[in-house]
Amino acid sequence: MNDDCEKTIQKFGARSSSFALGLAMFFAMLGSGMVIFFDGSAIWGAWIPFCFVVIPSIHSCCREALRLRQRIAELERRLDER
Repeated sequence: MNDDCEKTIQKFGARSSSFALGLAMFFAMLGSGMVIFFDGSAIWGAWIPFCFVVIPSIHSCCREALRLRQRIAELERRLDER
């Protein structure tokens, strides 16, 4: 796997759920700020729910990938001990 992808999974998966929620809130507020301050179009309204659907989902997938890797390593270690 690409080293950058691995680093992203490690860093984002190690973060807490509140960090992921805070990150989603930050990007949602950034998108709404774009509408308010730069006279953006109403399409930016779709950005806010998008942030709260995508970012926590990616965080959950990263955590699950790390958990599964740990489980596989444990099972391989048990198999080697036999």
